[in-house]
Amino acid sequence: MGYSTSWLAIKGRAKSDVQREFGLSESGKTEELPQSAIPGTDLPDGSYLVFLNECFHRFSASEAVLARLSQGCEPAALNEIKARLLKQQEEEQPVPSSVGVDYIIDIPLELAASFCGYRHDTRAEWGEPAFTILAENKAKRRRDPGQNAQ
Repeated sequence: MGYSTSWLAIKGRAKSDVQREFGLSESGKTEELPQSAIPGTDLPDGSYLVFLNECFHRFSASEAVLARLSQGCEPAALNEIKARLLKQQEEEQPVPSSVGVDYIIDIPLELAASFCGYRHDTRAEWGEPAFTILAENKAKRRRDPGQNAQ
């Protein structure tokens, strides 16, 4: 069994601003594991995490919203992480066509963890976040500039 999720960690923006940008509000309900459609949580580094229990959710596919929320963000260590994991893959799987290890799948996970300290499949040193279930307020969602009026 695997995961089919995506998530966004936004640093340097207030939780209320992030929720407003996506047209979300807190339901008042919490959960230990992110199992509802859209839960959110504060992370120890000051990021606000919106967890999407859908791999290709429209929030993660919205370039306009992501561009607005990521203005001023620091670039992460993609090249370093990619090189390290490719080398590890090569060392532990000398025959490229053989089945065995897959460190390539960890590149986006480690990249995200390097940015905000969260990885969905690992318990962090700081503990586990408490997720608040979020509800979509479609009437309040900011419209993407390229989105057609309906």
